[in-house]
Amino acid sequence: MRKWFSSSQAAGAAAVAAGLLWILVAAVKLLGPVYWAPVSPIDYLGVGTFSLALVGLMPALLGLHRQQQLQSGRLGAWAFRATFVGAAAAAVGNALESAFDPMAGAGLLMLTGLVLYLPGILLLGLGLVPLGIATLRARVFPRWAGWAIILGLPAQILTDRGGLFLFGLIWIALGAHLLIRGRSAARSRRQDLVGV
Repeated sequence: MRKWFSSSQAAGAAAVAAGLLWILVAAVKLLGPVYWAPVSPIDYLGVGTFSLALVGLMPALLGLHRQQQLQSGRLGAWAFRATFVGAAAAAVGNALESAFDPMAGAGLLMLTGLVLYLPGILLLGLGLVPLGIATLRARVFPRWAGWAIILGLPAQILTDRGGLFLFGLIWIALGAHLLIRGRSAARSRRQDLVGV
């Protein structure tokens, strides 16, 4: 069976999709959703897109890690684990704390969501810095990629000032690089097979 995507292309597609989801989160945020105890459709749209973007970031992180895992060493492995677990915990926590009505006796579920979300988003944000450093040290990607990942933390902090949009652009750029890299590798493999 023919392999349609190389691992680089799959990682690139995941990163582009994650970036587009974060840009969608930035656009929905302009509508002013309330994330804590949502009541309107805009509130639920905000919660849903944010949780989906966090989940979408997970395969992008995995793809990035798989491309450089041999070269990024322990720092890269630990940073990947921190960001991946952080994204998962924040996604589940965000959904839990926002999906239930505290008046209907779901206060414990909301508290559980909060207990998952806060450390999760912190782990994700802080994990981006060592992940960027590991990416710089691995030298699998161009230097701008490592610096762009490091910029993910300030981008998350500046959510009301276009930071989510910037975070989306970072992942789209990383994904585009992976897609181009995967296509050129596939092209060179075909040329090697034809030349043999």
